[in-house]
Order: sequence, then C-alpha cells, then structure tokens
Amino acid sequence: MRITGRIARRTGAAAAALLAATLVAASTATSTAATAQPVAAQSAAKGGPTVAAPATVTTDTGALHGAPERFLGVPYAAPPVGGLRWKSSQPAASWRGIREATQPAAVCAQNASPEGGDVFNEDCLTLDVYRPARLPKHGKLPVMVFVHGGGFTTGRTANYDGARMAEAGNMIVVMPQYRLGAFSALTLKDGPQGNFGLADQQAALRWVQRNIASFGGDRGNVTLSGESAGGMSVCAQLVSPAAKGLFHKAVIQSGGCTDGVRTEAEKTGAAVAKSLNCTDEACLRGKSAQEILTAWGPRGAGFHTGGADLPLDPAQAVAEGRHHRVPVVIGNTRDEMRGFMFGAYPLNQQKYEAAVADLGKAAPRALAAYPLKNYEYPEYALGALQTDRLVACPSRTLAASLAATTPTYFFEFADRTAPAFTSLGAPVPLPPGRSGGAYHTAELQYLVGYKLTAGPLDAEQRQLSDRMIAHWASFARTGTPSTYGTANWPRYTAGSKQVLEFRTGARGIRTVGDTDRRHQCWLWDSATSLNSFGG
Repeated sequence: MRITGRIARRTGAAAAALLAATLVAASTATSTAATAQPVAAQSAAKGGPTVAAPATVTTDTGALHGAPERFLGVPYAAPPVGGLRWKSSQPAASWRGIREATQPAAVCAQNASPEGGDVFNEDCLTLDVYRPARLPKHGKLPVMVFVHGGGFTTGRTANYDGARMAEAGNMIVVMPQYRLGAFSALTLKDGPQGNFGLADQQAALRWVQRNIASFGGDRGNVTLSGESAGGMSVCAQLVSPAAKGLFHKAVIQSGGCTDGVRTEAEKTGAAVAKSLNCTDEACLRGKSAQEILTAWGPRGAGFHTGGADLPLDPAQAVAEGRHHRVPVVIGNTRDEMRGFMFGAYPLNQQKYEAAVADLGKAAPRALAAYPLKNYEYPEYALGALQTDRLVACPSRTLAASLAATTPTYFFEFADRTAPAFTSLGAPVPLPPGRSGGAYHTAELQYLVGYKLTAGPLDAEQRQLSDRMIAHWASFARTGTPSTYGTANWPRYTAGSKQVLEFRTGARGIRTVGDTDRRHQCWLWDSATSLNSFGG
C-alpha cells in the first residue's frame, strides 16, 4: 500500500511528510450491544414469484450477451479519444447484432498500480452489471452503483466482483470505470476544464436511468456508493447540480469531500503542457497516452471547484445544507492509515517525534494524546494519529453536517483479522510482528468482492460479510440500513453520534456511542487546517 495516490492530504506537499505518521486511539467507548440477526434482507425482499435472468438484454445502443448474472465491459459513453480527449462524456455509438459482454474491459490509462501487468487504454468508459440469477416476475430491484477508489489516478472495475452482493442482497450492482489522472484532471486557462472523471460518473448514472430496467433494476431507486476516491466522488456528486435526480441514496466509504482550487489545477496543467512542449489543445491531443502519463508523472488528481459542474467546495456546500437531500451512509475502517505507516519502518521515539513535529503548534498536544507507551509498535501510534486526523474525525464532521438535513448513518469497520492487502499478486510485506489491522480498503472484500486481498474469507468473516451486505441491501431498498432482521443501526446525529461497528467474534456487530473520544476528535476538530484528506 502507498500513501500518495490512495490517501493524501488535500494541502499537498506537507502531506507526504506527515502521512508518515498516524495513531489509532485505544480509548474505551461507551457501547451497547446490538443483537445481530442472521441475514434476512435477501429472503424478506425476495418474496413473490421469480423468473430466471436471461443471458441477453437490450439497451438503447444495442443487444448484449453476457452470463445471466453479469454483463462486463458495457459501453456507457463514446471512447474519449482523438477529438474527444478532455471533452465531456458523449453518448456511446449503437451497434448491430449482439455484443458480447463476457470479458473485462480495457483498463483506463494510468501509471503503475498495485495490480501490474495490464494494458491501459483511453477507450475505457464501460461498466459492469451484476444481478441475481432470478429476477422478480413483477416489479424491479434496487440498484447499487459502486465507484472504485485509487486516488483518482489508478483503479479498475476488474478488481471487484459484485456478484455476491447482487445475489445475497437481491439487487442490481453497477460498477463504472471513469477517466483518471491527467485524462480526467488536466485543466488549462484556455483549454481543457478538468473534472472529466466527474462527468463520466454522471454519464454512467444517466445510462443507468435509461437502461437499468432492461436488467431488472428500478431506475427510481438508485444508490450511489464509493470507497476512498470513490467516496469522495459520491460527496462531489451530492453537491453537483448536474447529478440532481440521478441517484436517491448515497454511501461514502473511507472518503470525504474535495476542495481542489481551479487556479492550482491550472498551474499543474500549464506545467504538464510545458513539459510536452505544447502551447495549445491540438498539440496536447496529438500526444500519445504514454507521453501524457509520463508528463503527468506521480502527480495526484481529483476534482476542482468553481465551474458549473462543481460550483462550490463540497464540504462547504454540505455544511451549508446545499446538497441533494438523500439518505446517506458514511463510515471508515478502524485503522485506515496504519498500513501506510510501515514505509517509515523502523520507527523509534526520535523519528516519531520528528514526524509529528510537522503538525506545528498542534504537535505537543498530539504527542500527549498519542504517547508511544500506549501502542504495541511506533507505527501503530503513527497510524492512529493519521487515521484520526485525516479520516475518522473529518468523516464525523461531514456526517454531522449531513445529519442536520438528511437521514445519516455512520459505520466503522473494525475486523482486524481481515485478509491482507496484496500488490502484484502477493501480500504486501509488513515488518516482523506487525499487522495492518482494519486497514484502508479492508471492508471491500466483505461487500464488493475486492480481489486485492490475500485469500478468501473464513467462516466468521463470511458471516460478517453476509450481515454487512444485508445492511447495505436494506439501505438500498428502503433508505434505512436496519430492516429485515439486521442489527439495529441508529441514525447518526450531532448529539448522539451513534456508530454501528462491524467486526468478527463475540463482540460482532454492535452500536458504539461517541467514537469521537476513541479517535481523539477533540484535538483534530480544534485544528481544522490539519485534518483533511483525499482519495
């Protein structure tokens, strides 16, 4: 796992230094056990006659043949190549006959990623559709659109398998790809305007509105979900005028709200154009994808504000209640940043204090709040500090803002036995005796079949997965994530701050009160310039 690209401070340069420091507070939270029932969301929602899902469906651009339960690589927009590079998404062309939808699509152009070995292509605006083997004879199923993460620079739908969520949750699962890195973010004063990945996601949502009924889905009951950069995308769509009416519920996993500034995006764009010896769009469009990737290099990417598609900083817009009023589930993993800290190994007291010193005036309070004596290893302390500062506390601030105007539910994934993250097909090596804990992305295998993990879920983990899917399915179906026999999941409010915790073992799924104390939010809420993060 790496810091840059997946999770980075929105303040940029200072991120790398202090993203080598994160601590998870081990304070005890007041809790009440929530009795977790066996999964029942599926059976309760599957009442009534069903029919076998056909292997062929017809969309507004042509017929598709897939497996009955999955259709892969379905075009939702025209290839953004040639004159369409750095243009808003255009409609996909129609085709004659039946198009095969049984193989993963090309991966969007990107620099090196944990998967490796793939051929990248700008012609990548496709989506995958998963559904149950049997569909209701009468009525339609709720739809879950999942946006992948990867820091807006890497990622692909082939890393996920939505079949289990679709079957167990009795819903339609849609996973779109979208432009990444320079192909999404390039912005020039008199040229490309950036935010093309945001437009791609909206094009995918419009495709859902036009076509999901052909797959058995309900266009009037769409949940937009995402993790990391995908979660940040969901927040952006919550405030984008162009996304109004395209979804009816939202799930933000390990993500927050972006606040990129257009002037900074233009500076980056100018530097990239200069490195390519280009002074106009025609020159830039004449460069190969590899030349663009090389010129962009390790720069991050994301969305910027100030245009018609994203006129306001999403965090500000949400705080002011200027967002689409839909129910929201939001949450994080218990140890979001721990896995990123092992790059600083071996860490000792001196190095730890030096890393925390980058916090400036907040450093003494941070050292007092996260003393090394409270942690098994220094990296755990560093990981906890950064988890709280960059993810856990900002997420709670966002949740409180949302809760003021719309039903909001908060979760924390705390299974520290989760299968390890993998890179290039092998578990990421950790220092002796260390564990990544409930690391960033750890919950994805339990929900959307994330493939970058070492090994299958064991029996207890699979049971937890079943229960989590039941909650997500309940939310997608009704807007309330605790129906059909699942554990009680109370609404999150600025006053109660009730969080549903997911873990294996005897403690299982339970409601935890005031996790602000667990995550030392008293410190980070008073240092607002220090506690923001990106995808």
